[in-house]
Amino acid sequence: MLKRTDAAWLARPGQLTFVRSRNDAALTILDAVVKGGGTVINSPRAIRTASSRATASACIAAAGVPTAAFHEGAIDLIPFERAVIKERKDCGCSVPRLLDQVQDAERKSAKIVYAQEFIESEWEHKIYIIGEDVHAFVQRPTLPHSGKRVMRQRVALDGQLERYAIRAAKAVGLEVAGVDFLVDHGQAKVTDINSNQGLHSFPEGFECLERYILRQLETVRPVAG
Repeated sequence: MLKRTDAAWLARPGQLTFVRSRNDAALTILDAVVKGGGTVINSPRAIRTASSRATASACIAAAGVPTAAFHEGAIDLIPFERAVIKERKDCGCSVPRLLDQVQDAERKSAKIVYAQEFIESEWEHKIYIIGEDVHAFVQRPTLPHSGKRVMRQRVALDGQLERYAIRAAKAVGLEVAGVDFLVDHGQAKVTDINSNQGLHSFPEGFECLERYILRQLETVRPVAG
C-alpha cells in the first residue's frame, strides 16, 4: 500500500520512503529511517549534496559533465562580468537574480553567495530522471525573462543530454532528480540539479514516480521487528 502526501511517499512505513521535501525535519526523518534499516529513494546524504549548490556543481564537474562556471564566496568577489546569484528561500525554492540587480549596500556586505556565470541561451532544457525513466522538456530561461511565464514543453530526448543528466544524478547520488541545462555556444552545461523536481510539470510525472516506487518495493526486504 502506497501512502502519498505532498512531502513524502511511504510504502510499508519504515521500509521504503521517498521524501520530496528537503527541509531539516524531512532529512532528520530520513536519517532515522536509514538508521533503522529502512530503504529510501534518494538518500539523505544525496539530498544534502544536491541542496548544496557548490558541492553539487563540484561533484558533477568532477564526473566529467560540462557544468556552468560557478563561484561560492563573498558577493563582491564574484569573478564573472555577468552572473546569476542563486539563493534558496526557507521553503527550499530557488530565487535567481542577475548580479546587476544587486544593490550597492548588499555588494559591500561581504555576504557569501553561490553564483554562476550568466549563460545566454534561447532555451532551458529540463531533464527528469525517475529511476530508469528519463523525460525531456524545454522552456524559456527564467532569466532574463523573469517577468514572463512560459509553459514547459515536452520534447524528444536528446541522447547527449540524457547521458549527461544520468551521469550528473549518479555523481550526486540521486535516483530521482531534475537536471537543468543551458546551452553555451553550442555546449550544454548543467546549471542545477534538484531532488524535489516539479513533477507537476508533466501529467504523468507522479504516475511514473509511483510505478518506480512500487518496482523498488518488490526488492525491499522486511525490516526486522
